Amino acid sequence: MTNLEHLLIDWCKLLEERIKILEENSHPPRDFVRCNECKQTIKEKKMAFKHMVVEYLFNDETKAKVIKELNENINIPIINEKTEEKIITAIWETVEAVLKKVILK
Repeated sequence: MTNLEHLLIDWCKLLEERIKILEENSHPPRDFVRCNECKQTIKEKKMAFKHMVVEYLFNDETKAKVIKELNENINIPIINEKTEEKIITAIWETVEAVLKKVILK
């Protein structure tokens, strides 16, 4: 099982526990609403999940596949394949950097 799968299972268990507490109490206890430890745990799990998504999407293997596919499907007659690959690589690296910032904010 991957880290992402473990994280998703933990996340689901946490949500199930919170839902059960809410279902059992028509008014959740004050400590549940204000529990900084719970908020911190959820915040940490969200950030860990975001990091796993980034690791899954943006790795050398994915980069190579995307660049290869784009280079095969894009043909600019006035430049050669090597130059196209350099341009596509620069575009991918820019998109990757921006998406990482967006996901990890």
